[in-house]
Amino acid sequence: MKVAVVCYHAGGAEIISSYIAENDIDCSFVLDGPAIKVFSRRFGDIKNISSEEALMECDSFLTGTGCVSNWEWNAIQIAKNNKKYVVSFIDHWVNYHNRFVRNGIEQVPDEVWVGDQHAYTLARKELEGYQVKFVDNPYFKEVKKMFGYYAAGKVGASASKNILYVCENINKPEFHQNDSIRYMLENISRIIDNPDLILIRPHPSEESSKYKWLCDEYDLPIEISTNSLLIDDIKNCKIVAGCTSMAMVIGLLAKKRVVSCIPDNKTSLTLPFQEIEMLSHIIDECNI
Repeated sequence: MKVAVVCYHAGGAEIISSYIAENDIDCSFVLDGPAIKVFSRRFGDIKNISSEEALMECDSFLTGTGCVSNWEWNAIQIAKNNKKYVVSFIDHWVNYHNRFVRNGIEQVPDEVWVGDQHAYTLARKELEGYQVKFVDNPYFKEVKKMFGYYAAGKVGASASKNILYVCENINKPEFHQNDSIRYMLENISRIIDNPDLILIRPHPSEESSKYKWLCDEYDLPIEISTNSLLIDDIKNCKIVAGCTSMAMVIGLLAKKRVVSCIPDNKTSLTLPFQEIEMLSHIIDECNI
């Protein structure tokens, strides 16, 4: 039985590529966007085909999900119209229903998979009528195993004063990605005194040059990450900062301190993990 693997976003690609490797699945690849780099990094040179070609050579579809691109949604539509079994893996904790609707048209996969108990509870509530299944997140399992090799996430002396900021390419009415980065940098002493390194990691959809202005504008030890592996950047820091990125959850799995830098409470934290600190709350406590 051959599976058509359809991915666009990096988060879903990390999970699904881990699932394929864990279960040694015979598959064809229907990839676009940041997902291409994720799968190429893991499996080397891959042959990329269209959804129409996948219909001819595959028995079922396994897709990521996302709200930005139509790539995965279109593949679900094509597969369902041709009576192929479709499973979609959700990689985050927000906008569940919107992932399956475009222009008022809803495409319901045969199964929706989620990888943790938080996501399962949310999906059962928000996806009424969908077949929701808990499948232990294979990427998270890999991360935990890998950080086990790094002394269970303990920070060495060289990383004890390093902070990693993970970008999300945010451009909302409430705030822009740059607003969050400025908020962190202008309050960096509230998080850590005299950091040795502030590493800015662009989102997989962004070019590293997008954030070079930070090195000119701030007299701080800022570097822009060009590392392809998120795990390596997390390993070499003590603190992981961001807004609502899944990379922050990876930081928790690695037993790092994690701080959300949503500026001035302009939106709520959608990651359902109580261990994540809010920079706005830290600032308020320091001002008491």
